[in-house]
Amino acid sequence: MAFATVVLDAVEEPSQIAGVVDKARTAISYIFRRERSQSTRWDGVRLTGWLETDALAGSQLSMIGIERGALTAALAPQMSGQHPVFFPTIHAVVGLHRLEYQEFRAAFASRWSLPGQVDVRPFYKGFSKAKSLFCTTRYAIKRSRWNLLGNQYQVWPAEWVAAYENWHLGWSKSFQRTRFTCRPSAGWHSNRISEVMYRESSILDSGITTSDATCKHDPTDEYGAMPCVF
Repeated sequence: MAFATVVLDAVEEPSQIAGVVDKARTAISYIFRRERSQSTRWDGVRLTGWLETDALAGSQLSMIGIERGALTAALAPQMSGQHPVFFPTIHAVVGLHRLEYQEFRAAFASRWSLPGQVDVRPFYKGFSKAKSLFCTTRYAIKRSRWNLLGNQYQVWPAEWVAAYENWHLGWSKSFQRTRFTCRPSAGWHSNRISEVMYRESSILDSGITTSDATCKHDPTDEYGAMPCVF
């Protein structure tokens, strides 16, 4: 299993995010269809993800990391001053089945091709699957309204929060429209071996919870088991 991050197209107004999300859904569906038409190894691959949106102003570019700054500038070359630019981003848990995580990354990078725009990394071997799922899902569905600038966290200005939340409340109730799901191909778990793997990965379709107290309270896991671009 792996954790994937895809930074989508940047927009200047929250109302434009819906169009970006619709295009991303279409693109992801196309990627799965294309890859499955070429290899049965994609038949058991599944994805469950959620949308998160970051926002930055041009005046803040010099205060973020080099890699993130390069990607931000490439996605929004005209950003400047105090006006925010919004960066819708997908964080997803991926059941790779027999696929290598590099292959999954390459397939998505064929659509989102800027350096750092697609990040896919396998779960750490030192964590249990339940712990990794809990932590990565918690990271994916967070609703942060702040930026790490230098060594300090800065909360979004009130007008950014108001503009985004007012749009979001009218667009999606809770997480309904922010979730991305791609299931295994129909009939994939028809044999005994696949049935076992299907049951093992079906946690992606459930409300992922765990009683692992170390995951909930360990500060080293605050943002999940996997590092992300955004």
